[in-house]
Amino acid sequence: MDEKKCNEDVGQWYTNKQLYEMLVNFKDDVGNLRNEMNTTRLVIQKYNGLQEKITILCKKVDRIEDKNIEMKTIEKHKEISSVKRKWLLGWLVGAIGILIAIYEVCKGL
Repeated sequence: MDEKKCNEDVGQWYTNKQLYEMLVNFKDDVGNLRNEMNTTRLVIQKYNGLQEKITILCKKVDRIEDKNIEMKTIEKHKEISSVKRKWLLGWLVGAIGILIAIYEVCKGL
């Protein structure tokens, strides 16, 4: 009780023992916080590494998709060229047939 009176007279809110315990608890809390921050830093580093890998993979996928589009475009052009060739060949054969027929008619006259 005397200690309480003394503390009240001086205006102290806590005893030295209480202050010491508070400092020890604070030290433990700071240590725990430091450990949590280290863990968080490691997680952030892993996340950044994953983010870089995702960026690289996205670029690779884009390149593959571009190549796929180019291949499809080339195939369409080849298909169109083939259709044009067949169409022209049909007309050419027909024109030659008509010319031969005209020649035969003129020859017979």
